[in-house]
Amino acid sequence: MITVLTVNHNTLDFLTLLVQSVRKFRGSVPTAIMVIDNYSTDGSREWLGSQPDVEAHLLDCNTGHGPGLDYGLSRVKTRFVLVLDSDAHLLRSDWDVDLIKLYEADPRRRLIAAKGGVTKPVHPCFMFFEAQYFKSNQLSFLAREGHDVGRRLYYDVTEAGFDVFRIECEFDANGQKFYPGAFGTEYYIDQRPTIFHMWYATRMTTCKMGESLDEWYSKEDYVKAKASLFSMPLVQEILAHGD
Repeated sequence: MITVLTVNHNTLDFLTLLVQSVRKFRGSVPTAIMVIDNYSTDGSREWLGSQPDVEAHLLDCNTGHGPGLDYGLSRVKTRFVLVLDSDAHLLRSDWDVDLIKLYEADPRRRLIAAKGGVTKPVHPCFMFFEAQYFKSNQLSFLAREGHDVGRRLYYDVTEAGFDVFRIECEFDANGQKFYPGAFGTEYYIDQRPTIFHMWYATRMTTCKMGESLDEWYSKEDYVKAKASLFSMPLVQEILAHGD
């Protein structure tokens, strides 16, 4: 069984898309949904209260992303965990079987995650692992030693002699994006698009960045990128699932 775990703070639109994608693409592996809400004020908490298949933990303050993930992991009861940023979502069925197969392909493997850069080897927008390994070794998602949420985990795992499988972003056979025009990254597993992550959505909606991010990505850019993503036929199909 897998728990899809996310931390939310004022990203209701994206959170709805994430949860609906899990519902739509549930496969042969039983899947639970757990949301740690960091004191949202945008209607997220009320929406979570009306979702009977979501295990929601409504915190009484904004603890931050890393502490929220640590809180959630301590309450996970399944063998596997898929951590997704709240601005990420699933793209297809069989993701569960493929992730487990990839994890079990190497007995030394303890973490699957999005590939980052040289100084930050993994990106925490998605991570897949066995809950008991993380709990037994007291691993944490806290920002530490110059690394932000989750990225220190690469060293925690590899320095213990285990393997981290890093998944690169990809394009289709014609070099095209899965969501043309959307500002984000598609991650492929078994040569199939599996997870999409929109860049900077959580920063723009939760961190009070003002009108720009690092002077190159503006609030206007974010609004356009979000509109492009939510106009995609698959996104609309996901959001309509169960209606």
